[in-house]
Amino acid sequence: MKIAKDTACALGWLAGTTIGTGIAFLLQWQSYDAVWSVAIGGTSGTIIALVYRFFMRRAQWHGTQKNSPQ
Repeated sequence: MKIAKDTACALGWLAGTTIGTGIAFLLQWQSYDAVWSVAIGGTSGTIIALVYRFFMRRAQWHGTQKNSPQ
């Protein structure tokens, strides 16, 4: 499955901010702590999504190289 870079960033940001918001809600953090939790969650989600996309594309590329006739 091919995923564009902007789609990976958007999905990573969405997932990260959702997790950050959930953590802030469960710990009953107020304004600044909650903002930092959401910002860190969104940034880490974006980075994880880009790293995942990189490794998936690399695995697909290596898979096509193994199956090609020599």
